[in-house]
Amino acid sequence: MKATRRRNARPAFGPIRYVRKVSWPGVGGWITSRGEGGANPRLWLVVLFYVAVSALLLGRQALGDPSHVCACIGRGDPAAYMWALRWWPYSITHGLNPLYTRVAWSPSGANVAASALIPFPSFVAWPLSATIGLLPTYNVITLLSPALAATTMYLLCRYLTGRWVPSLVGGWLFAFSSYELSQLIGHANLMMIALLPLFPWWYCCGWTARASRDGSSPRWSCCCRPAADVL
Repeated sequence: MKATRRRNARPAFGPIRYVRKVSWPGVGGWITSRGEGGANPRLWLVVLFYVAVSALLLGRQALGDPSHVCACIGRGDPAAYMWALRWWPYSITHGLNPLYTRVAWSPSGANVAASALIPFPSFVAWPLSATIGLLPTYNVITLLSPALAATTMYLLCRYLTGRWVPSLVGGWLFAFSSYELSQLIGHANLMMIALLPLFPWWYCCGWTARASRDGSSPRWSCCCRPAADVL
C-alpha cells in the first residue's frame, strides 16, 4: 500500500520530483519518460534530427569519402589537431611526457602544454582514432560538435520553457550560429561548446530543487539568481 501511495502521489509532469531518481538534478525529468523510467523517444528524435542536420549541412562531401576528405577548411589547424589525437594516447602508452614532445619541431621539440591541443577529446576519441584513423575521427568530432551542442541547449530551453518546439529552435540557433560555423572550419578547441548549456541547466535545476523545499517558485526564476548574486 505504501508503494502504491507513493506512485500515485508522484506528479504527472515536472522535473523537481524526478531529481531524486538520478544523480544529476533535472536530468530524469527530460531524459526519462513520465512512466517508470523508460527512455523518452522525443529526446532521441531531437538528437537524431540535429545529427542529420549537421551531416547534411556540414558533412555532405566528407561523408562520401571520410578517409580522404576533411569536413573542414584550411590546411594548418586541422592537421595539428589530428596530430594531437594521436599524440596524447601515444605519449601515455609509451611513458613519455605528454606536455612536451620532440617528435615535432625536432630537435628542439615543442611545448604541448602551451598549445590548445584538445587533450580530453583526444582520450575520449582514442578508440575511434585507433581503429578508423585520424581523418575520419576528426570528421566525426566536427559533425558531432554542433549536434551535441544543440542537444544540450535544447535541454536547457526545455527545462525553462516546458515546450519542445521553441526548445528545438533554441538548440538550432545556439549550435548552428555564426560563431560555431566559423569555428568548424578547423578550430577543434573552440567548436566543442556542448558543455556550456549544461552549467546553467545544472544551476537552474539546483535552484528549483531548493525553491521547491522553501516554497513554490517558477522555473525561470533561476535566471534572475545569477544577476542577483552579482549585484
